[in-house]
Amino acid sequence: MTFIFIPNEGTDSIKFGMKPEEISKILEQECEGHANLRSEYSEAYEEWGLYIFYKKDEAGDWICCRILFKPEKTSLIFQKKELLSIDLIELVDFLLQFDKDIETETDFIRFHGIGVLLGGQGLEIESNYDFPPDYIGIEKVD
Repeated sequence: MTFIFIPNEGTDSIKFGMKPEEISKILEQECEGHANLRSEYSEAYEEWGLYIFYKKDEAGDWICCRILFKPEKTSLIFQKKELLSIDLIELVDFLLQFDKDIETETDFIRFHGIGVLLGGQGLEIESNYDFPPDYIGIEKVD
């Protein structure tokens, strides 16, 4: 399945703010698992390599706030470039064209301005990380 990333909106088909039942309808599949976190919960769609995270809105409804994509199961396109198939260094260089407000930790790199999260064990910009990240997340920028 291919998704087009639209910063601060979600994708062409899954939008931030959607409810779980709306996303299940779009994917034509019930979620395959749940995980409850402190203030969020997530649903797994393993067939598509998707993990959807929800938080409660002001009305108390669960709404989509973050989507994680696994490279081997899906495609994520941004500015006509397939993000899930390129190595980390090339991906970081590409995303820096759109957002210089980044945060790095040992297992993720977050682009705050466009809401992109690159994740993987031992991820560091300075290292010679010549393969794609383990996952790419997109999130709503508040």
